[in-house]
Amino acid sequence: QLAAQKGIKTSDKIAPYLPPSWHKGNNIDQITFRELFNHRSGIIGLGSNCQNGAYSENIYSGLKQLIGKGVETNNLGQYCYQNANIGLMRVIIPAINGYVSSGNDATDDQQTQQLYLTYVQK
Repeated sequence: QLAAQKGIKTSDKIAPYLPPSWHKGNNIDQITFRELFNHRSGIIGLGSNCQNGAYSENIYSGLKQLIGKGVETNNLGQYCYQNANIGLMRVIIPAINGYVSSGNDATDDQQTQQLYLTYVQK
């Protein structure tokens, strides 16, 4: 619903909605919303092969690490179930709604968490 309101297509890239202060590893700029939702983003977790990440990979700091790690070209488009694919929405949805990252991880973690919860509850 939010994507439709904002004119965002599933083929659009997610990178513009990630915090600017996050290092974007290789190929992060290639990931689309469709790939996130279909678990074909290339994100395989912090390990070296596809394994759904632990809790620590699915909180703000872990999501930041996954984005910083990047994805290998041969993993793009390949199925790998990761909670983080959907977990990234807790950062992306506030950005789509206009949240401007402060660049302070503690502040951005708290703010995006609250804004995401408020959005979902509405």
